[in-house]
Amino acid sequence: MAACGNVLVRRITVKQVLESRYPAGKRPLDWEQRREGIEVIETADGERLCLFSDGGQSTPAPGWDLVLCGASPEVPCGVGDKGPAFKWTLYGIAPAVRQK
Repeated sequence: MAACGNVLVRRITVKQVLESRYPAGKRPLDWEQRREGIEVIETADGERLCLFSDGGQSTPAPGWDLVLCGASPEVPCGVGDKGPAFKWTLYGIAPAVRQK
């Protein structure tokens, strides 16, 4: 969990992506065109969360298990009352999702 440092908040599963930086399943191949930004997801538990994704991360997809690494106070969500944006790292992808 080097991407998270020593802060572990919790592990969640993405149910659906509500708002993202890129169209579903797409991201620029050219690194110069990639950007950081806010993604809004719904978890398998029905919670809506804001995620702060850096330029090297893909938009999370349904079925992905993520480890939330702590709220990023310098990056507010800015979307309604969803709270702060969380830094995250990929923990795993469900087998059914990998086969698609």
